[in-house]
Amino acid sequence: MPVAPNTASSMIVRTASNPAYTIYNLGQNQILLGQDIITSGQLGSDFNFAGPGAVVWDFLQNTLDLWVRHPSTIVVGGSGGTTFSVPVTQFVVYNINGNTITGSSPLGEIGQDWQVQGIGYFFRDPSLGQGDLLTRNVSNNTATYLAYDTENNQFNSFIVAAKVGANFNTAGLGAYFTLSGSTFAQLMVLSDGVGGLWEYAYSNGTLVNSQLFATIGNGKDWEVLGLGHFSSQFGLNMIV
Repeated sequence: MPVAPNTASSMIVRTASNPAYTIYNLGQNQILLGQDIITSGQLGSDFNFAGPGAVVWDFLQNTLDLWVRHPSTIVVGGSGGTTFSVPVTQFVVYNINGNTITGSSPLGEIGQDWQVQGIGYFFRDPSLGQGDLLTRNVSNNTATYLAYDTENNQFNSFIVAAKVGANFNTAGLGAYFTLSGSTFAQLMVLSDGVGGLWEYAYSNGTLVNSQLFATIGNGKDWEVLGLGHFSSQFGLNMIV
């Protein structure tokens, strides 16, 4: 993912019991500073990191965003005035600046049968807003991916990012700019389970390209570990 310019890296960790969240500033291959940002008791023990990539830079607000989630229920009205409870996952975002929480907001709720796959920039250039949430659900042997547009600390809309066979799994998310810096795309890479890697590229909430771009092994002897900018700030590289 794109990183904040001219800043040191940061790492956020969560204790397993009596959850507390601590931010560590990293530089020169060492920890420079550690500071608690959410102390034990501020969040219930059922809160946890939202999923892969749950700490992401918000270029518009110039904050580091921490996404957390916890199980909840909402009451839905039925016919004849009846109501019933629906299990959901509630998401909350914390905005962090200078190792201090400067704001927080509930993002919204998503059904518990949808699993978080990561956070990317599907709807806009990262310089124009927050990261967006990617989720996956499997039903009737079909895997459906939904990307939620997040802006101003709330879910606004979503798109169906992909519908593929249930044998497909998320291999990684990455973002890249062209060499001129004029074109941005969010990339979602899916593995078909037999060695094929498929790329889905999005720009401004629209799928602009999808194709099989690599075949690695038989799908079992090699595993994608991540996508990043290892050779330049423009291209996107993959580690397996």
